[in-house]
Amino acid sequence: FAQEDERLVVKSISKHSHFASPGCAVKEGHTVVGINEFIASVFTPEDAVFLVRSILASSPTQLSITTIATPKALTAWDKARKAAVLAGGGALVATGTALLVTPVHPLGHLFQLGGGAVLATEFEGARTVMDRAKARFDTVSSDASGRTSMKDRWRRLRSRGNGEGLPAS
Repeated sequence: FAQEDERLVVKSISKHSHFASPGCAVKEGHTVVGINEFIASVFTPEDAVFLVRSILASSPTQLSITTIATPKALTAWDKARKAAVLAGGGALVATGTALLVTPVHPLGHLFQLGGGAVLATEFEGARTVMDRAKARFDTVSSDASGRTSMKDRWRRLRSRGNGEGLPAS
C-alpha cells in the first residue's frame, strides 16, 4: 500500500499473494476504500498491511477489500483527440447556428445535430443533451403519427364548406 493525495492506494501486488489470482478485483493503482468494513482513509500504509496480514493469518476467507479504479491521466493522444472532437463538433454546431438565419435553415438543424453527435462521442454533457434530444424526437414523432394529417384536415374542411376549400359563410 502507499499514500497518494491522502488516499490509500494499492502500490504493488506480490506474484504469490492471494491478490495475484486472475479473478481478484484488487489491482495495482486502485484506491482502497475499505478493508473488512473499516474505512481505509484512516489507515497509514503500514497499518493497512498489518491489518490485511492479521486477517489473512486468522481467517483468509474473511478478507474483504473494497477498491475503486483510480482515474488515469490523459495521454497526449487523448488530449489531442479531445481537442479535435471539440474543434470539429464545435465548428459544426456554430455553422449550423449561422445557417439558421439563412434560407437553407433546415441544413442548419442538420449541422447542429451532427455537431452534437460528434461532441457526444467525447463529452458527457453533450451525450446527455443528445439523449434528451433523441427522447424528445421519439415523443414528437409518436405524437405526430397519432394525429390527423394536414391533408385529412383540409378534406374535412372542404366537405363542410362550399366545396372550394373555404368554410361556408
